[in-house]
Amino acid sequence: MDWQPQPDGLQQILEILRNGQSTDNKVQAENRERLAVLAQHQDFPNYLLHVTIFSPNEDIIIRKMAALVLKSSLSQIMPKLPPSNVDHIKKALVQGLSDSDKGIRDVCGTVISNLLYLGGLKVWPELISGLVQFLDVQNYDTVEGSLRTLDKICEDHGKELEQEINGTVPAHLVFPKFLTLMDNSNETLSLLALSCISNLLISNCPSFNNYFIQKHDHTNPEVRKLVCKSLIALMELRPDTLMSELNNLIQYMIHCTKSDDDFVALEACEFWMAVADLEDVSQHIPPYLPVIIPTLLERMVYSEEEIFALGGDEDDAEVPDEAKDIKPHHHHSKVHSHQHIPNAEEDSSKSKSGGNKDGMDDDDDDDYDDDDDDDDDDDDRNEWNIRKCAAASLDLFSHKFEAAILPPLFPLLQSTLQSQDWKVCESGILALGAIAEGCYEGIESHLPELIPLLLQNLQNRQRLIRSISCWTLSRYVPFMVKVATPEHLDLYMTPVLQSLLTAILDNSKKVQETACSAFSVLAETARGLLEPYLDPIINTLSTALGKYQRKNMAILYDAIGTLVDAVGSAVNHPRYLELFMPRLMNTFSAQHDEDRDALPLCECLGYICTGLQDGILPYAPALLEKSFRVVSDILMTEQLFLAGQIQDSPDKEFLVAYLDLLSSLAQALGPQSESLLANYANNIPQIVLASMADTYADVRQSAYAVLGDFAVPAGTILEPHMNDILTKLISEIAPENPFPNVCNNAIWSLGELSLVWKNKVSQFVAPIMERLIKMLMIPSTIRTIAENCAITLGRLGVGCPEIIAPHLEHFSEPWFRILRYVTDNAEKASAFQGMLNMIQMNPTGLTKSFVFFCDAVVNYQNPGPFLDNYFKQILEGYKTMVGPNWDGYFSTFPETIKNPLITRYGL
Repeated sequence: MDWQPQPDGLQQILEILRNGQSTDNKVQAENRERLAVLAQHQDFPNYLLHVTIFSPNEDIIIRKMAALVLKSSLSQIMPKLPPSNVDHIKKALVQGLSDSDKGIRDVCGTVISNLLYLGGLKVWPELISGLVQFLDVQNYDTVEGSLRTLDKICEDHGKELEQEINGTVPAHLVFPKFLTLMDNSNETLSLLALSCISNLLISNCPSFNNYFIQKHDHTNPEVRKLVCKSLIALMELRPDTLMSELNNLIQYMIHCTKSDDDFVALEACEFWMAVADLEDVSQHIPPYLPVIIPTLLERMVYSEEEIFALGGDEDDAEVPDEAKDIKPHHHHSKVHSHQHIPNAEEDSSKSKSGGNKDGMDDDDDDDYDDDDDDDDDDDDRNEWNIRKCAAASLDLFSHKFEAAILPPLFPLLQSTLQSQDWKVCESGILALGAIAEGCYEGIESHLPELIPLLLQNLQNRQRLIRSISCWTLSRYVPFMVKVATPEHLDLYMTPVLQSLLTAILDNSKKVQETACSAFSVLAETARGLLEPYLDPIINTLSTALGKYQRKNMAILYDAIGTLVDAVGSAVNHPRYLELFMPRLMNTFSAQHDEDRDALPLCECLGYICTGLQDGILPYAPALLEKSFRVVSDILMTEQLFLAGQIQDSPDKEFLVAYLDLLSSLAQALGPQSESLLANYANNIPQIVLASMADTYADVRQSAYAVLGDFAVPAGTILEPHMNDILTKLISEIAPENPFPNVCNNAIWSLGELSLVWKNKVSQFVAPIMERLIKMLMIPSTIRTIAENCAITLGRLGVGCPEIIAPHLEHFSEPWFRILRYVTDNAEKASAFQGMLNMIQMNPTGLTKSFVFFCDAVVNYQNPGPFLDNYFKQILEGYKTMVGPNWDGYFSTFPETIKNPLITRYGL
């Protein structure tokens, strides 16, 4: 030990630690103050280490208290210490791994792993080799302490272990030791070694599969769980290392999936999910489907424990929800995107953003964790369990293997759906829903018999049967509306809708929830097909407003919003509005400003605004008054917080929700909102500028949505602040912007403002144009952003075409290719108007991209008289410019472009 404490200093530390056991608040306060003072001294951690590690005769409680103080403070103190102190601390911590007390060893290991965050293994290169040497000693405490520390390091710093340091890859050093210790007769050491490998899984893994296959019959379920976890991780990382043992591996995983231990079964069931995503492995799976599919179906049956936890079948619709039962609602900010021409072969260079249509949605929905039937009843509703995992695995298998899973599955489905055991029947309904998307073509012919069976089960006395039937019916909504003939709709959509409406008013809160969610799916898909049914639908939803408890009210709000969004102005009738709007408005007015139930209601009212358009006018004053007040109050509170006058920052979700509601109102009313917004002429600039400057990305995203929607009705109010507004918007336009939705809305609002302020924005056009063209030319730009870049560029050409026209040849081709797929609307029309202005000023800028211009023109379905004439003028002008070479040039055009141009414009 190269450092020795001063006796007085040591006694002072010991006194503070002993006083730490006092229950006197005054003593505790004095302790904290004394520790804070001592923490300023560079030897402070040395004293704590001395007590923790080098004072074996001291009371173990005092030693552990010293260890906890060290753990909580060392990461902050360490960077300020001289090298000599740092070396002493490192040596002492490693020595502490051999302590006879497990608690001391654990704290030392945790601190060691935490310290690696400060500089990594490069500043402590001898650590791993030292720990590996300790694994060979005969002292159990030393081996256990070192191995547990390595487990923490593998979990926290696994990537760094695979990087070469001083000519050695640490992972290659530790891996053989872990493999050896897996066979240790001491179960604790064996488990720790397995855990290390699970966390590490480096690519160089000789004999890995043999070690794990040998563990399959281990009596300890924790060992088997870790074996499954490690095999799954290895399968995902290096499937080639396991292919020679694939048969044994599959048999082992089937065996574990059937385990009575739910933790082992859950870990094994994850294997099937992993396999479905691995092309190299999944191609070998079909021969095993007759064994795998029944196993998954068996694990989809509720266990007795789950049934007990979910409660009985007593009616609970009148039982108030407890606060713990209500999941927090998270508001999603508005994103301005565009609809697309159906069945168009889209430009792949602009759609590399992932699975959703525009790349702007970050949600990763899991039907079996959010929309399933068993996730909202009790405290463990959000836990991932074997039932959900088996259903998700079956879903993935149905997508991967499609109809190939039906031969082993369908006979089982037929028997389970007819089972007298309601739990087995329920699992069959869940399975039917799980395969809805992947096996649609194979199951479609059976739906005429299956849908009536599901409708029958909506009358079942078991609420879980009624609930899962709602969910499964929602999965087959596309079939119900596939053929929009009266005969088909009467056979399927009408009875399903009627049954769901009945279920929405069920006396089980669980059934209410899944019925409401299923109705939302139906409304979103059927859209205008629901118009003939509005009377019973709105009567039902209005009745539910007076029946539901707090938790389901949020889902009901979503259903109402989805309906209005689906059928639009068809709801704009007094007999409908009088049924639900007074209830919603009364609730809206009565809610406290920070009531989280206001968040889903704001979203619902936003959809209603968009659907009703000017029908929302009678309710607009009350909506505007509260929204402006809440937004202003939150922004004022934020200013007080930033000034240090209050301790807590306001909840920004409320700011986002009410900003989005303001945006929806302005969007719905258009120019009609001008007189209403004039009452808030002093508030609008303050709110817009403060929200645009907020550090919270969602706030800025919503601020730009408000800015764009306020452009027409409040453009004159905002114009004095044009410089500040445009400067901020320009700063958001960058491909490296970490918040694409913010960038997207900023670009869109620029386009809206440019139409209002026209040539007044001329001094800003050059930097805006430069950034928009740059993003337009990047192939990986998210499609919605690319579309808004194109539209805003075009709109700038309405007021300032002379600035952009000289640059036409640099961006016109991608501009036409992008907007060619956007559905005709006012935004597209104004963008084309600006583009045609630019072409008229610089027709030679179109030379290289003329065919793409023509393609965009023929795909413009309803340009209107003004644009149609403008198109004809440009086309004829270009034909004249080409002159006698026109016929030869035009003959090279594809027939799909050439023929419509001849027919429509006489070229």
